[in-house]
Amino acid sequence: MKKIQLLVFILLSNFCFSQEIQFTEYSTPVNYEQNFDQFYYCSVSISDIDGDNDNDIIFAGADTNNLVKVSIYLNDGSGNYVLDENTSFLGLSRPKIDLSDIDNDNDLDIIISGYDLTPSEYKNKILVYKNDGNGNFEEHLEAFSQEYSCKKFVVNDFNNDDFNDILVYNGIAPKILFNDGSGTFEESSFDFNQFNKCVAEDFDNDGDIDLVAKFYHLNDGSGNFVTNEDFTFKNTSLGSINSIDFDNDGDFDIIITGRDNQQVIVSLLYLNDGNGNFTEENSPFEPVYQSKCLVLDIDHDNDDDFIISGINENNNTITKLYINNQNGNFIENEDVFFEGVAYSSISYDDIENDDDIDILITGLTEDDEVITKLYKNTTGEVVSVEENSVDFFELLPNPASNILKIKTEKQINKLVIYDTSGKIIMDNNNFRGSKIDISKFTSGTYFIKVDFKDSSIIKQLVIE
Repeated sequence: MKKIQLLVFILLSNFCFSQEIQFTEYSTPVNYEQNFDQFYYCSVSISDIDGDNDNDIIFAGADTNNLVKVSIYLNDGSGNYVLDENTSFLGLSRPKIDLSDIDNDNDLDIIISGYDLTPSEYKNKILVYKNDGNGNFEEHLEAFSQEYSCKKFVVNDFNNDDFNDILVYNGIAPKILFNDGSGTFEESSFDFNQFNKCVAEDFDNDGDIDLVAKFYHLNDGSGNFVTNEDFTFKNTSLGSINSIDFDNDGDFDIIITGRDNQQVIVSLLYLNDGNGNFTEENSPFEPVYQSKCLVLDIDHDNDDDFIISGINENNNTITKLYINNQNGNFIENEDVFFEGVAYSSISYDDIENDDDIDILITGLTEDDEVITKLYKNTTGEVVSVEENSVDFFELLPNPASNILKIKTEKQINKLVIYDTSGKIIMDNNNFRGSKIDISKFTSGTYFIKVDFKDSSIIKQLVIE
């Protein structure tokens, strides 16, 4: 079937919209042999689990039946994902999951924490599953000398011996467990103050991993920490903490969301001077709780952009994208739609191996729907329109001279008309109706770009 390929758009690379960030939701992903399960209270990791040089996806969370489980979807190398039914893990409630090579055998093992709902247990725990290199896992019962009843953990090399250690916290007194290189962990002697969230980075640029929680904890390079109690980060519940180079100055700053001690919903920004000294500044991000945040360079311009989800002050669930226009000037991109969710996870990867970033979101919507949604990055792509797809989108008549009728069965969110130089002739962010008066347009060729909720279309228009 012949398709109209708008080749003119490919040549006009200076068009302002050619660099607009665009995502298309795949509710039933193309080339997927089966849909992903729907999850909330979920933790997601994307990496090469079975050693075949493509990235797989592991979900840990609650499904639509409130069944807690761990599911691995294996990638066949062509972007086809199939549920691995040969693996078995203990499902934990409100989990945290991470993939890390804890035994130095060049494959990714699984660490998972959460609440065990087994009637004989009913407690928080952390478990380690070793990978045999082919994506087959077995619980590593000798990982710890005792049980740790923690809700959360962080994996990093805290003592600079090139082995991945584990910081356990939330529900217990925080402890660092040093890895001996074989995946067996020994408890450190350092005692931290209690905290319910933290982030680990090299905040003072001295080559070791520090911690930010309620206080800033400075690492001496051997896994011993000095706590700076002169500055306190605001404590929040039901929120998140993330490191981000907000102002593009080469060091890690801090974003905290959630409810503070007065139950005020907050979004907090702390700027780092490069030496681990922090100053609270105004945050451009919407205050949310039951929140998740993701830091990524979504537009490939070498600065950190930001996606935030959660429940806002109006009790609405949101997921918003903020673009960094260099030096901490963040602007919400209102043209990109992601489903608003709480109790969520946000992950990214180049799912289709086309050198751009796709977004995977799980969570609970405002209508209490449990979702797992993949958003394919379609930035820079020109959508082809089949000649006979008049029931979807059509310009009538075409060529036209006075009144142009838009025929479509979907609601239009935005309509833009460009001339052949890329100049915007008409820009309507809230297009309603079905007719456009083009009587004042000069004769020639134009292009109409229409944005729907989950897709965009470009079509050529000739005005006589």
